[in-house]
Amino acid sequence: MKKHLLFAAILLSGCQGAGSSERILKYYDTKGWMEELVAQLEATRPEIEKTWMYDGQHETKKVAEIDWEKELKLFLNADLNKSSFVTSYDSVKEDRRIIYRLKPGESLPIKELGVMLDSTQRPTELYCIRQSGNSFFTTGSEVRLRTDGENLAAYEIRSVQKLLWFSPDSSYVSGKK
Repeated sequence: MKKHLLFAAILLSGCQGAGSSERILKYYDTKGWMEELVAQLEATRPEIEKTWMYDGQHETKKVAEIDWEKELKLFLNADLNKSSFVTSYDSVKEDRRIIYRLKPGESLPIKELGVMLDSTQRPTELYCIRQSGNSFFTTGSEVRLRTDGENLAAYEIRSVQKLLWFSPDSSYVSGKK
């Protein structure tokens, strides 16, 4: 009987922390920063000059109506603070720059993530290199976002997708104030 009570107490004490919404941050909180930036962009709705390039076609125009969460989804997904990633990245921290690189032997989609900081340690730039695939399909992207203070200054997304036996498709999207 005592063993059953002890076992139940251990189970219950383990469950109390499971409902906690607090994330443990081992790496820079890019997700938190991007969520704040998206909320600010949704509130202010700035007009940007947006450029698209795909399949040799090029288009540039001023755009004000943007779903910022969708537009910056790749930046929002550049989050290394997941429990399965805890030991997967090496970090290089300098005065105003942090770079995370995937360790040899690891196979996660984010290969490199960099955050540049200003003199007050606030983020001014984020870049991420992603690559994933299998025997039939590979995809890769490089994304970069810059701010001037707290406001979005520019962003760009370069992507390449390659299906086995087909030529690669590349695309480019950028926006700037």
